Amino acid sequence: MQSALNWSSSSVSRPPFDSRSSHRVQFYETESFLSQSVSRFVLAGLNHGEAVIVVATDAHVRELENCLRNENIDLNSVLSTKQLLLLDARELLPKIMKEGLPDPVEFRRTVGEVLRDCASRFPLVRAYGEMVHLLCVEGNFPAALNLEKEWNALAKEMPFQLLCGYSITNFNRETHGVFFDSVCKLHSHIVPTELYSTLTDPDSQSREIARLQQRAQSLEMEVADRLRIEKELRRANEDLLRITYVASHDLKEPLREITTFLQLIKDRYADKLDSQGTRFIHHTVNASARMRELIEGILLHARMSLEEQPLKSVDFNSAFEDAVANLSIAIRNSCGQVTRTSLPTIRAQSVHIVQLFQNLIGNALKFHKTTIPKVHVSARQDGNLWIFSVTDNGIGIPEPYLESVFTLFQKLHGNSAFPGSGIGLATCKKIVESLGGKIWAESELGQGSTFQFTIPEAC
Repeated sequence: MQSALNWSSSSVSRPPFDSRSSHRVQFYETESFLSQSVSRFVLAGLNHGEAVIVVATDAHVRELENCLRNENIDLNSVLSTKQLLLLDARELLPKIMKEGLPDPVEFRRTVGEVLRDCASRFPLVRAYGEMVHLLCVEGNFPAALNLEKEWNALAKEMPFQLLCGYSITNFNRETHGVFFDSVCKLHSHIVPTELYSTLTDPDSQSREIARLQQRAQSLEMEVADRLRIEKELRRANEDLLRITYVASHDLKEPLREITTFLQLIKDRYADKLDSQGTRFIHHTVNASARMRELIEGILLHARMSLEEQPLKSVDFNSAFEDAVANLSIAIRNSCGQVTRTSLPTIRAQSVHIVQLFQNLIGNALKFHKTTIPKVHVSARQDGNLWIFSVTDNGIGIPEPYLESVFTLFQKLHGNSAFPGSGIGLATCKKIVESLGGKIWAESELGQGSTFQFTIPEAC
């Protein structure tokens, strides 16, 4: 719904206001400066006998109340006469939202009715709102602009003065420039941050403008340089990955021939080999098998970086079942028990999720004690994140190695104890991070391990 909304600056025009109305935007860097600006705005309205509506977070409401008490405002009086209305922005915002955007009907039914009631009892109304800031914090910029438009639509029906606050950190990316222009166009007055607002004389203001222009120019050049370097590094990394992929692929055939001929020697000349010769061939065949596993792991790791697959809705239950099917021999040989709870459907790459489950479950089956290995996969939602857990009753991981196990080629055990390439968990990390998530391990030596990873619901 949000992506379909056109919020480019070209689609936004400056709102028309009569002489009694205004729509100010206060940009700020620190909470203390915002508190001072809002307090002055509210105090001026109360002193002029105007109605004041404050839609803010609970913390900011308490700060405002303290500021008004310090200015000898009788809070009980202005609240009981409803000259001052204090509304919780976090409670009000969900009431006016529908499918991710402000609903005009609900906005007029709630906010509009409050404004009309105040306008019927007081000569003028002024309001301060933080709902747009909450939407920006959520990253819902189209909804923030739509909400500003709803305020402007009300201003055409009744006169009132409105102040909105935007943290300048909402615009800390180059791509936020269009959003910033749109915000400015939707307001009748622009109040800059404290850095500029504290400069009172024109000469100081001009000097600061020139300094900011120079800073902007230098930042543009720095961004251009960084983009060029990033492009070169990306190209070099892709070249290295291709070399790795080709080299690993080309190694498979001679390795297969080595293994095949060693096996032929063992089969055809077994009666001519002494025990030492047989042992030498056995060790060489085992080493070839380990090298083949290592090459396969390198190929998979490189292929994931080189092949960009589009995101599609992936049923994690089906991905789990595919991974278990791929591990059927390991499960049967270890008499393992692999279970799961209901898992969600999230946008991802199906083949990667199967590989992710396969690596984590496979590790749990491999690193087990003498008891029957048990592996359980579960998921729970925390806001926009899904948190997955893969829990086992295995040998556990020493605490100093809980982070390093995700490093490429990192192995905690020799091949004689637990064979492997040291690539599986590094591949898991690459898969999860490519989807915007994180992966970590929790374990106690001898008490099993839990590998957890997060994936955003809308990655």
